[in-house]
Amino acid sequence: MSGTGSIAFAHTDDGRTVRTGGLGWQFGDEGSGYALGRAALGAAGRAFEQRGPETILYESIASATDSRSLDDMVRWVATADRAAVAALAREVLVAAARKDRVALELIDEAAHSLFEHARALTEKFSLNARPELALAGSLLGKDSPIRDALVVRLSAALSRVAVSDATVDPAMGAVSLAAALLRA
Repeated sequence: MSGTGSIAFAHTDDGRTVRTGGLGWQFGDEGSGYALGRAALGAAGRAFEQRGPETILYESIASATDSRSLDDMVRWVATADRAAVAALAREVLVAAARKDRVALELIDEAAHSLFEHARALTEKFSLNARPELALAGSLLGKDSPIRDALVVRLSAALSRVAVSDATVDPAMGAVSLAAALLRA
């Protein structure tokens, strides 16, 4: 699941519930909206200072944060909460749709991070198991380039994993996990 944060859960073939991620924004959440927004801020700043490749992210983030200068953006970041930074992931998706090379690289990095969550979970299954993976969260919707890149990686490297098109309600998943923990 990838939205503001990122986490992956699985029910293994021997009945265990295992997870990867969910470590929070300070030392985890790779592939999340927060991580993508934070990476976009860094790329925008480096581009503005000519320490990184050109990208349209500086202009789009400046607009999204109502910043007229890099100093304004620095002030915005100093007071922005996690959700506000995660909301900047939309700017990356828009820039990627416009074929911005930096945005496309950030999307690829996010997909790789989420792939690593899935890869780590598959190691908890027996070798002959065929786990099914349901993708959920605001960054993994049907038309998401992150979802597309993740599915390509999964198909290439984890052929025994089937990606489900089932809609997953994160709140219902949390209730289900809580109920399972109470039964344990």
